[in-house]
Amino acid sequence: VPNGKQSHYLNIGGLWQGVRLLAREKVFVHSAFLLPEVEESKVLVRLVLFGAEEIPNDGLYLSLRVVPGGGEARVKAIKGRAVYDVEVPVRKLRLWSPGSPFLYRLEIRLQGEGVDDLCFVDFGMRKVEAKENKILLNGEPIYLIGALDQAFYPDVIYGTPSDELLRDQFLKAKELGLNFLRTHIKIPCPNYLDWADRLGLMLWVDFPSFYKFTEKARERMRRELIEWIWRDFNHPSIFCWCLVNEEWGVPLLESEEARRWLKEMWQFTKSLDPTRLVVDNSPVGAGHIISDIEDYHVYRAIPEHAREFEAWVEKFSTHPSWTFRFPESERRGFEPLVVSEFGNWGLPDVEEILRHYGGKDPYWFNQRSYGGPIRGGIEAFFNWGLSEVYGSLKGLAEATQRHQLSSLKFEIETMRLHPEICGYVITQFTDLNSESNGLLDMCRNAKLLHRFMRYFQGQDVVLIRPERWAYVEGEEVRAEVFLSRFSRSSPEVVEWWAEGAPAWGRIEGISVKRADCKKVGEIRFTAPEALAPTKLTIWARALDGEGREVCRNYQELWLLPKGSVEGDGRLWVIGGSDNLARRLKGMGFEIVPQSEAELALSIGVDKRAVEFVREGGRALFLLDEVRALQLVHLLPLRIAERGEKGWWGDWCTAFLWLKGEVVEGLPYEGHLGMPFLECVPHKVIDGLNPEAMRDALGGIFVGWMHNQAATILPVRVGRGVALLCTFRLTETVGKDPVATALLCSLIRLLRKINPSSLRTEIRPPSLDKILAKPAPMGGEVWRYTTSRPPQGWEQPDFDDSTWREGRSGFGRPGTPGAVVGTKWLSSEIWLRFKGIVKGKVKSAAMVIHHDEDVEVYLNGKLIFSERGFLTDYKVVLLGPEALKAFREGENTLAVHCRQTGGGQFVDVGILYAVEE
Repeated sequence: VPNGKQSHYLNIGGLWQGVRLLAREKVFVHSAFLLPEVEESKVLVRLVLFGAEEIPNDGLYLSLRVVPGGGEARVKAIKGRAVYDVEVPVRKLRLWSPGSPFLYRLEIRLQGEGVDDLCFVDFGMRKVEAKENKILLNGEPIYLIGALDQAFYPDVIYGTPSDELLRDQFLKAKELGLNFLRTHIKIPCPNYLDWADRLGLMLWVDFPSFYKFTEKARERMRRELIEWIWRDFNHPSIFCWCLVNEEWGVPLLESEEARRWLKEMWQFTKSLDPTRLVVDNSPVGAGHIISDIEDYHVYRAIPEHAREFEAWVEKFSTHPSWTFRFPESERRGFEPLVVSEFGNWGLPDVEEILRHYGGKDPYWFNQRSYGGPIRGGIEAFFNWGLSEVYGSLKGLAEATQRHQLSSLKFEIETMRLHPEICGYVITQFTDLNSESNGLLDMCRNAKLLHRFMRYFQGQDVVLIRPERWAYVEGEEVRAEVFLSRFSRSSPEVVEWWAEGAPAWGRIEGISVKRADCKKVGEIRFTAPEALAPTKLTIWARALDGEGREVCRNYQELWLLPKGSVEGDGRLWVIGGSDNLARRLKGMGFEIVPQSEAELALSIGVDKRAVEFVREGGRALFLLDEVRALQLVHLLPLRIAERGEKGWWGDWCTAFLWLKGEVVEGLPYEGHLGMPFLECVPHKVIDGLNPEAMRDALGGIFVGWMHNQAATILPVRVGRGVALLCTFRLTETVGKDPVATALLCSLIRLLRKINPSSLRTEIRPPSLDKILAKPAPMGGEVWRYTTSRPPQGWEQPDFDDSTWREGRSGFGRPGTPGAVVGTKWLSSEIWLRFKGIVKGKVKSAAMVIHHDEDVEVYLNGKLIFSERGFLTDYKVVLLGPEALKAFREGENTLAVHCRQTGGGQFVDVGILYAVEE
């Protein structure tokens, strides 16, 4: 059954839209389909009568009148004939558009012997086309600025909302700069469409998805599609029908039958309504078969994946082959490009939500999917010490919403730089239960971004693209200025100025074609004196030939005083390059041997640095380039790649935070935005309990405060203090101002930490023996097979003499983090290795890298299993049950790994220590 996102959030039953019972004549106008002819100032009307057999022999008369304007037509209805096509002139033509949503009314009267039936239809005169890779409204290019609206509501849930709510939320959409909504896999309620018509919001409407590609599902879709299009045909707001979302229920990648069927459904939809655009599949992976719009979905965390987002947008702007990838695909060459899903999260103010519900938790506070549950997240906020970071839940909302604004601004402006792309859809218009990526919250309250979005969401946008996102006083600030133009206005001048700085300028002689974007000039000035870290905001506005403002926009940069990037003290640097030492000297540090050092700086986890700390020293450990085998010195803590546990946050945002002691040299506002582009961490410190997390000076969580981990953590080691940091500082200090300031802050802080106040102490086991070397240590020769072995293959006495031999690790060259000794390219692999244990094992750790799912057995006992994939090696401390599997003498390791796509790799090593 087509049910859209109900199965994701809440299934409903019964009549969920309003039902009317009308008393009508025995012969009445059943349907009227209006086709505006904009160029000829007329509307073509197809009328369908009910009860045509009841028409008197003398006939009836159909009278049609357009108001305002007074265009009229009259036609005789005769017995037995139900369908009539009529042309009605539209005088004093006014076109419907988002900026001028003018509506006409067609009055239809059926009169004659014993019959007097009156009805009316509101409509707009407008024309939508896809032409020469642009979307045209009334013959003019329009930039589509949209948001995804799933149309779930705080009180009626899936049902018909009130007119007051709809009017209010649509006015807020206009305030945000939106000109359309993509109503997401749900047929909208009639009053939703009425208000979109009246207020000027264009609509791209998705058909509700089903989840099994059965004959019944396809039959239901075809029937509902006909009824849907017939019901909503006359709404000028609807400009696009979309049949499938992200291949859900339609296996396009696997099935030729599904691809043929979708093409037929697209053609059928065009036959039902040739006046609108039709999208076959709004894709995330499969692409298109045939479509009037070439769209695609992309989600990236910002700033972590800002460069990847830029590269993806640039590639997408070229109409890449992967958007129409199948033998059945039909690219016709005119399709406009639209990024039809992207977005980032900003958590709402929980107190405002609870106020709407009378102080009680709504049912969806316990929803576990989509970043939830919220109630569990609220408890984690206090239990894990986040209240010490953000102050309150309102402070949390403000910080995460600032991050949402910063991320969306970067992404939108990146897309506007490419004029080949003519629209986008933000995910999403409102929060939906725990899915908190809305521009409004679930109760339709505005978020922090509300008053800023209009600056970069318009038909014309001036873009300020800085060379860097942070500057030190006295440096030259440089930025390029671009103008994206889609309106009738003709900007000729751009004026710019910097807030709080004696810097301004004027760029004249601008000429940008309509539906184009080009660089119009540059901004250069000397960063002013900074008494403290602060924001430096640059403004620019475009003016037409009469001096009228067409658009304005801003760009926020960071301005740091020189003191923020100046270090002092004697450092013993362990590891790293000579270049790093030169950069540290340039910052003001004195690089000295261990005997003269005040503090140590270890690149990775050097054993010498660990001993230095154990004897009472203090060291900063930069873990951005840590090698897997060094991690044994940090056990039981674990340095994990952000690819685990959703920490990248490409879809459900992972929020990074820092405590005030770390950011004294930065104008930090509770989130890590674009100024952290060069140093944002790619690894986290996992394995902490709530009490230990209170020591963290930097951390991360996903969605509603789940999967918490640290990025900066002070710990006790022996008599000293180790400050662990996963920010990417090794290659960026001395080059990037934010990275430099962060390292200087950490060094200053390291001097002040009281070891007795720290809750976490590291006592790594001395794992001096090896059962099996992982590939980075040279590897071992394993026996392996890619054919499924018989039951008992993991047992020590299994005969593997017919299996092949190869050196670890096993996988596809190029897999991230892999050290390949033997190629493995099939879907599954089984491995066996025999090694000797000398003594009774008291502690052990496994060094492992896997892509994808893996199971590890020792002497026939499962000691580790994990789904998914890693992008580097990790070290896992084996627990008491796993330790029981070790034997003195010969031990058998058995490993099974499977992969479904992309890279593939598996490698396992075992380190251990024995009792004295």
